Amino acid sequence: MRHTAHTDIEGVWLIDVRIFDEPGIIVIMADGRAVQFPSSRSKPRFLQTMRLWYSDYDGKQVRLRSSQSAEGWVRGIEQADDGWIMTSETERGQLRFHCTKLSAELFPDWYESMLDMNLEKMAADEKI
Repeated sequence: MRHTAHTDIEGVWLIDVRIFDEPGIIVIMADGRAVQFPSSRSKPRFLQTMRLWYSDYDGKQVRLRSSQSAEGWVRGIEQADDGWIMTSETERGQLRFHCTKLSAELFPDWYESMLDMNLEKMAADEKI
């Protein structure tokens, strides 16, 4: 898989998925990796975290993959005044996940260690 940057979404974001009655955190990296934590306060279990690869699909969408060789799925990207919105088309209509920059004071204490652990897992999976 060849990574094509979608630089306007790179960074660390709060994503409004509300799995645990709080937004999650999604980390979009310049090298085509993304890690999504289901919560922004409660420390997630390792298996609750999504480790993804992403690439630009057509300038307005990104393709997300659970592994570099997987077909994956496409999500829309819309710019917003305070971040961006990830969209998903479903049988019930469009789902919209608002993403806003995670400010430094809101980083949970577990963030760095959990991000490192997930990136190490992705690196190990790439070698298989």
